[in-house]
Amino acid sequence: MGGMTGTVTAAFICGQTAACDSYNGSAWTDPGNDMNTARMAGGAAGGPAGQTSALWGGGYIFTGPPGPNYRTGITETYNGSTWTEVNAMNTARLYLGCASAAPQTTALNFGGQSIAWPSSPNFVTNTEQWNGTSWTEVNQLNTGRDECGSFGISTAAFVVSGLTSPSQPPTYLATVEQFNGTTWTEVDALSTTRTYAMSAGSATEAFAASGHGTDEAKTAATEEYADPTYATLTFTSS
Repeated sequence: MGGMTGTVTAAFICGQTAACDSYNGSAWTDPGNDMNTARMAGGAAGGPAGQTSALWGGGYIFTGPPGPNYRTGITETYNGSTWTEVNAMNTARLYLGCASAAPQTTALNFGGQSIAWPSSPNFVTNTEQWNGTSWTEVNQLNTGRDECGSFGISTAAFVVSGLTSPSQPPTYLATVEQFNGTTWTEVDALSTTRTYAMSAGSATEAFAASGHGTDEAKTAATEEYADPTYATLTFTSS
C-alpha cells in the first residue's frame, strides 16, 4: 500500500520499499530517486505537480515484526530529484487518509491507526494540515477509521468507508465525511461497505472502486457521484 498523487497522465507512487514510480500516461518508470525511509501505508500530496513536488507523511516502517514501534510520523518532501526529511507529523500513524490532490505545501492527512498490529489498534480521528514547514492539528474526523479511501484537496477533502474496530467480526464503515477546510461533516454513505477502497475525484465528481467487503472477500463494486449544485452527495453503483 503506497501513497499516490498526480493525474492520469502524470502519476507518482511510493511505498512498500523506498523506491517511487512515475507514470506518463502509457508506462511506469522508476526515476531512481528513492525516499530516505522505506515505508508503506502513509499519506501523499502533490496533486498535478506530484512528479516534481510531492510529500509523503506517516506510514509503517516495514523492517521487522509488527508492533507499536513501527508506526511513524516521518515526513519527506520531493522536488523532482531528491527526497528531504522535514518536520514529522504530530501523531505517528499508518493506513491513514490524505488529500492526495493537494499541493505539497497544503497537505492534509487524517485518520489511521496510531498503534500497529498485533497490539490493539487505536483508530484515530486526528487531522493534520501541512503549511510547508510543519504539521498542525485541526478539527477531527467524526469517526476514527483506517484502511479508508480518500481524495481531494485541503479545503475539500473526503474520507470514504474504512475499518473502525478490530473486534471479531470487525466493524466496517460505509460512511463518507467531507472536510471544508475547517470541519468534517458526514455526508452520504456508500451502498457497498468496504475497506481499502480506491477513490479519487473532487467535491463535484468522484468514485470509489474495489476493496474488501464485510466478509473479507474482495469486491469489484464501483460507486460514483456527481454533485454540480453541492447538494447531499449520493453514491450510485455501476
